[in-house]
Amino acid sequence: GGTQHTWETMPDWRGRFVGGGDRLEGGSNPASSVVPMLTPQYQEYFVQDMWALAQRRSWGPNAFCLPGGFMTSVRDAEEFIATPDRVWILGAGNNRNYIRWIYTDDSGHTAEDFQYPKWHGESIGFWDGDALVVHTNQIRGWKGGLTEFTDALETVERYRRVGDTLEGEITFYDDAVYVRPVHSKLYYELETDTRPELRPLYNSCTDTNGPSTKVHMDERGFLNERLPGDPLYWDATDPRPWGTFMNESEVRHRRYLESAEASGN
Repeated sequence: GGTQHTWETMPDWRGRFVGGGDRLEGGSNPASSVVPMLTPQYQEYFVQDMWALAQRRSWGPNAFCLPGGFMTSVRDAEEFIATPDRVWILGAGNNRNYIRWIYTDDSGHTAEDFQYPKWHGESIGFWDGDALVVHTNQIRGWKGGLTEFTDALETVERYRRVGDTLEGEITFYDDAVYVRPVHSKLYYELETDTRPELRPLYNSCTDTNGPSTKVHMDERGFLNERLPGDPLYWDATDPRPWGTFMNESEVRHRRYLESAEASGN
């Protein structure tokens, strides 16, 4: 459906952009404006997260070389490559190697029997004149943006280039998290500095953050892997590792404060 573009009529979205959205960074929004958007369960999660952030105990996927998830693929988008049958959205940087495929060829979403949660979801779209409209589902629940979100998250996006700006908007639908759909404006400004040294680079995260958090050098000088029972073991199947971190962090931080108070420090 929508406008059927050819190579000759495709909107020109060439260039490298920088920007994001007003609702895509939880810490930049007043907590008092976020809490009313959330269901009771996710209000508790949000308050716990903000309390940890205030005490500099925040949990971020970058620290563990984990994917940033869907929200960061939207917030940190840098290039929008438009062709008649699909659009690619790319981003790169520290622990950021994003690519989203948006199919505009009327192929629709994957058949339901083959759907499963993916880090950046699955996106299809259509052109409304020179504006791109996108629907994304099958998003893997994670942490990012205003709050964490579930596998049920679906979004609708709209993008249009106006001069040197890609103007967009996105609406989030996740009944477990939000009491109503949440809307955000998106703005991406064309980067005018085209020096070669600023070109995007592939980043493995481990280049800067060290190896996998389970791999370490043991007391014998051998590379070894942490196993269940080790206090530093990280469970890759934990659906809410930030929650596990903050729960344990609260216990340890309280113990630390009590110890410091007892010692007079």
